[in-house]
Amino acid sequence: MKELYWLYDVIKDVIQANKKAIFELICDNKVLKNFKSLEKVIIFLPMNWNLYKEFLFRGNRDIGLVPLLDYPFNLARSYTKFFEVVASGGVGIYSEESYYREIISNGIDGLLVRTKKDEWKEAIFLLIRDEALRKKLYFNSLKKVEILKSIAEDTYKKIFHEVYL
Repeated sequence: MKELYWLYDVIKDVIQANKKAIFELICDNKVLKNFKSLEKVIIFLPMNWNLYKEFLFRGNRDIGLVPLLDYPFNLARSYTKFFEVVASGGVGIYSEESYYREIISNGIDGLLVRTKKDEWKEAIFLLIRDEALRKKLYFNSLKKVEILKSIAEDTYKKIFHEVYL
C-alpha cells in the first residue's frame, strides 16, 4: 500500500498534464480516501481470486505501474506483478532498485526506472506518446512470459523427476 501513496503525486501530475490518461487502482478504503479527489482515477476494492483473474484478463490496459519501495516485505515478492501487467495487456514500468531488474530488460520488455517521481512521470509520458514503443515492449513481454514459463516447466520436471522417480 505504501507504493500507492507514493504514486499519488505521479498520477495527479500525469492526469493534469494529459487529459486522456485514466488510471485504475485496486486498493482498500484507506487508500481510496486519498485518491477519491482525483478525476480519471477508477478505484476497485480488493476482490476474490476468480474476479481478479477476470478483471486482469480483460486485457485492455496500456501501462502497468509497479513501484516497489525499499522495505522488508518487498524482498519476499515474486515476479507476479510482471505476469499480471502482461495478462492485462499492458507494458510495465518497474522500480529499478527491485528484484525486477533480474527479469526485465530495460527498453526491451518493460521499463526500469529509479524510484524518483519525476522519472516515473517521464516514463509514463514516454509510453503514452510512443505507441510503437509500447507495442514493441508488450510483444517482447509476451515472449518473456513464454521463456519464464518454459524455465518453470523445466524446473518442475527436473524436481519432480528427482523427487518421485
